[in-house]
Amino acid sequence: MTTYKSEIKIITVSEDKVFKVIGDLNHLQILNEMEMPAGKFRILEYDRDSCVLDVDKFGEVGIHISERQANKLIRFNITQLPVEAMGEIFLDESVENTTQLQVAVQVELSWTLKMMLNKQLEKGINIFADLFEDLLNKWLIKNS
Repeated sequence: MTTYKSEIKIITVSEDKVFKVIGDLNHLQILNEMEMPAGKFRILEYDRDSCVLDVDKFGEVGIHISERQANKLIRFNITQLPVEAMGEIFLDESVENTTQLQVAVQVELSWTLKMMLNKQLEKGINIFADLFEDLLNKWLIKNS
């Protein structure tokens, strides 16, 4: 498995608030209230533990939360891919009301696929983390 980690992102609310939002995929409804980046992805369906996204220029991707560690970690499986993949979202409130968030994805890639996709996966994980940072900061601050 190859691991891709995002840069650490800063959310300006407590890890408890961040965890409550990202630990329940029903909160994806907030994306309907926000201005989304054009052409990135569309949410097809969701419930508390899983969702299906239509990712631009890629297709459908499923996410299923497999583990929650309160205020610290969310593990998820990534489905509907031609390779095995899983991910984690790490939270750390090192300063009061400031949460560090990092996204990591582990992907089982052949050497050939790794050579072809490495740069795109590195870029993609950071785009995903940037989206989290932007949306969580806007929505959580607005609704605190």
